[in-house]
Amino acid sequence: YQRRVRGDSTNCLMATSFRSLLMLFCCATAALGGRLHAILDTDYSSESPQQTILSAEIDPGTGEVQHQTVDLPSTGCPGGKWRLSNGTNGQGWSSFYMNGSLFFVARQVCGREEGNTTLFQMYGLATSLHPLATLPQIDGCPLEALHVSWDWACNVLVMAPARNGSLISLEVSEYDGQVRTLPSLNRNPGWDWVPGLGAVDNGHYNDTTHGSEWSCGGAGCALYLKEKSDWDSDLGPAIVGRLIHTGEVVSNSSGDPTRLRTLSYLPANAWTNIDPAARVLEHFSEPALALYHTNANPKLGDVFFGIGVCCELEQCPSECEGHGGELSLVVWEDRTIWPRVVATLGNSSRGAASESIELGVAVDIFGYPVEPGQYATRVSVWAGESILSFKVTEVEGEVSLEKIGEATPALSGERPRIWSYLMM
Repeated sequence: YQRRVRGDSTNCLMATSFRSLLMLFCCATAALGGRLHAILDTDYSSESPQQTILSAEIDPGTGEVQHQTVDLPSTGCPGGKWRLSNGTNGQGWSSFYMNGSLFFVARQVCGREEGNTTLFQMYGLATSLHPLATLPQIDGCPLEALHVSWDWACNVLVMAPARNGSLISLEVSEYDGQVRTLPSLNRNPGWDWVPGLGAVDNGHYNDTTHGSEWSCGGAGCALYLKEKSDWDSDLGPAIVGRLIHTGEVVSNSSGDPTRLRTLSYLPANAWTNIDPAARVLEHFSEPALALYHTNANPKLGDVFFGIGVCCELEQCPSECEGHGGELSLVVWEDRTIWPRVVATLGNSSRGAASESIELGVAVDIFGYPVEPGQYATRVSVWAGESILSFKVTEVEGEVSLEKIGEATPALSGERPRIWSYLMM
């Protein structure tokens, strides 16, 4: 990774493309797909503050694990440590696939006092870890109530509930760490935000707001969160999508029968079926619409994957028959209708399966080689003690999954806190 000089006219997407080219053509022995990276806990009491983290790379096919211990920066107080957020993808952490970055929020703990809230950025197997920005605007807000998402351009979006019921909305530049305050998002009267599920789609972009740095502006991308009625429990929670910059509701899916607990996004250009190197070259020469927009069939991509909890009632998915209480793998293609179950995961939604819910679905956007010149998107879930991986394809206009692997990671008591595929 090369730090970009402020004032350089190269936007972060083009810089990312250049880095990807170097990785693709200078590392001939490396695979062209994503690498599965994780931050592991050595202490099952995930609420305990810590001064080191365990960074890992996991082979989802064999379960082989490479890891190293990484020191977090000094807190500046004697005996101080950091408390990491403990939540799903889009809640306390996020990632930038093409750049090879993980982002997570942590808060200083000095004795009984809590200090600054900080957004960290880490590359790959902890080749570099640094504070990207301090966020005093959300000091004191419970870490589990945060929503952290990459905006598919050059920024990390951090949302936190305010006392008046709205969401504080911050945009942190990956380019230079600048923190910009966006308009607060307001909930519907009589509804409350539900911590947990949170994701951002890749919407539409322009480069007029921050000059050469792209951002999610104009009609923009949408943030998808769960909301519940505080006056009618029969309605059940709704998944509501709101434009980041205006709060306009663009999607409202009430009574979700899949009981979604997590969301992970697959952007719209993922399935072009060409060599990733050629794909990067193609986009490197185009200043418009950036890496995640093409003229490909709009049905290919622009899809959410998530983990749900099966039920066996009248309104429950037929795929869940005989699997009540088990976790399921869910796809959400059309935001005007309910998500649907595409696979059951065969483990209880209680106990060890809580790790599955916390981690959510890892999406390998550029995927792995199916045959020479052909790449498929891959998604993985942590189910019990194993990692299950699926190839994502399209069958008659619908997303279809084919199981391609199962492996048990070679861990020695550690538990995963964060994971994501990153292009390396």
